[in-house]
Amino acid sequence: MIALKLFFKKNAGLLITVVYAVAIYIWWGVCHQADLAFQEQYQMFLFNGGYFIERVSVAGGVADYIAEFIIQFFYYPRWGALFLVALYVLLQHATWLLLRRISGNDGFHVYMASYIPAAYLLYAMGDVSVMLSLPVSLLIALAVTLLYIRWQTEKMLLRIAVFVLLVPLLYWGIGPMMFLAVTIVVCERMLSSSEGMVCKGARALFIVIYSLLAVFCISYFFMKQYVWYDVWFGINYYRVPMAMMQSVPSVIYTLPLVLLAVLLFVHLFGRRLNGVWTSVIMVVAVAVMFSLAAIKSYDKDEHELVEQNYLLRQEKWDEIISRAEKYQVHDASSAVTVNLALAKKGLLADRMFSFYQCGTDGLIMPFVRDYMTCVSTSEAFYQLGFVNSALRFSFDIQECTFNNRKSGRFTKRIVEIYIVNGRYDVARKHIDRLKQTLFYSSWAKEAEMFLGNEQKINLHPKWGALRKKRFKSDFFYNINELDKMLGLLYMNNRDNRMALDYFLASLLLKGDLQQFCGYLPGLASDLNGYLARHYQEAFAMFWGNSHSSFDGVPVPISGQVVQDMQRFVQATAQHGGYSGTDAYLQHTYWAYYMKMMEQSANNVDAESGASTLKH
Repeated sequence: MIALKLFFKKNAGLLITVVYAVAIYIWWGVCHQADLAFQEQYQMFLFNGGYFIERVSVAGGVADYIAEFIIQFFYYPRWGALFLVALYVLLQHATWLLLRRISGNDGFHVYMASYIPAAYLLYAMGDVSVMLSLPVSLLIALAVTLLYIRWQTEKMLLRIAVFVLLVPLLYWGIGPMMFLAVTIVVCERMLSSSEGMVCKGARALFIVIYSLLAVFCISYFFMKQYVWYDVWFGINYYRVPMAMMQSVPSVIYTLPLVLLAVLLFVHLFGRRLNGVWTSVIMVVAVAVMFSLAAIKSYDKDEHELVEQNYLLRQEKWDEIISRAEKYQVHDASSAVTVNLALAKKGLLADRMFSFYQCGTDGLIMPFVRDYMTCVSTSEAFYQLGFVNSALRFSFDIQECTFNNRKSGRFTKRIVEIYIVNGRYDVARKHIDRLKQTLFYSSWAKEAEMFLGNEQKINLHPKWGALRKKRFKSDFFYNINELDKMLGLLYMNNRDNRMALDYFLASLLLKGDLQQFCGYLPGLASDLNGYLARHYQEAFAMFWGNSHSSFDGVPVPISGQVVQDMQRFVQATAQHGGYSGTDAYLQHTYWAYYMKMMEQSANNVDAESGASTLKH
């Protein structure tokens, strides 16, 4: 027992670090793989000199280049998680070395305090717009600060000369996080120097003024194209430009402030708060902080969309459906993803109204000028056979990425579509770029072998099928006439069952029962003798409104559907709405249609009578 206590006392820090590293790996490499893949899909790291020069040509570029080098490994999230573990462990260890240096105390409670900034970083990175450049810049700032304050020399002029050179170089390398390093240096000199207060104050004032002037000069002569938000708070710390937000994301300044607060606290109380109970309290406090960071940092809807994006990329249709059964974001892009998964599994006509629907936007969304919303629509276009629309969306998504990065994922899709269309010369240009990456290069070399080989392309399981589905002639694209485009796509290739499902679904979602019931009998033979549940519901409602019985109905409608419709009508009449029906009846076309009519009635302008309803 005594030996165990001695072992724990001697190796407590190591054991805590191991637990910490394992927890970080589980968090990122197991629980949040989608977040890592999301970061990776909006960059394309190239191994060439031009790419390096482009990155380091702006303030913070070195940290940005290092961050993008790490992010490329997020292509395989469990590999990428190892890099994040290293980043978190190094950040904690650098913080501990600083705390020990400033407080003069290497007690276990000081060691535990070094985990507080890491816990806050975990909270901050719950925002998918926080770029990895931010923690990388923070780590470099701490490392440089440690090296500088531990550098011993009696030559004051040499120390000043090094500092004068270091400030602009550090700003150019990591951006405004340089101010954290300057602040720590000032604080350390104020606390450790035996000089008088006047001398300390004069030195601190010189350091602050010089640092501000250095940044001002660099921004004035070399960064005129950037607004002051970016210059003083970081160009690539946050995905959304601060000029667009008209504000500074709090994480950019609160992260270094948390670290400075921990440094100040340990300096003031590190020697007073010592003992076993202090260490126990610190362990509990840090554990609570990490737990709160894990719980409070993640917006449920945002990360569900990120998860759907990840599953969509892998074409895991069953998992998309199963997740939506438990929780679905009431967002059009989520509806597009779930409907696509249902269609790929042949379940769209049977189960679409068991999930959130928002009109035809839930099948194919109009383009929205951002980098995330239309990913699901682009994939739906591709799977349906609208390859040129998928190509246009892929280009637009890349161009809407705020930090002007290209995407390995969407460049790959662009290559596929050019190959399907026979545009081999353009496909080769994109392939040449992909060949300069680490994880897309093998795919690019394989795709290069298809260029000009018509027979090989036609035999490809995806590209060959898309060549049969795609339009052979031009037509006028109009998203407001989605049903007509889907109908033309189906008539172009009657083996494209997915196009047929989307065509009929588009009529149901916009409530056009007249056209739906007009087309359905003629398409019954194409449905392989099976009339899906929602098709029966819609036809039964249409037929029942104009007929006293179901004798002579031109399509097969089961007795169960007729009984369910009667029960639905009775329940809605009794309760004054579809919400009073049985749970499973709320997932029918009747409930959707009634809800749509209610929304239309509530969105009619009182004066003009025009509907203001937008799906």
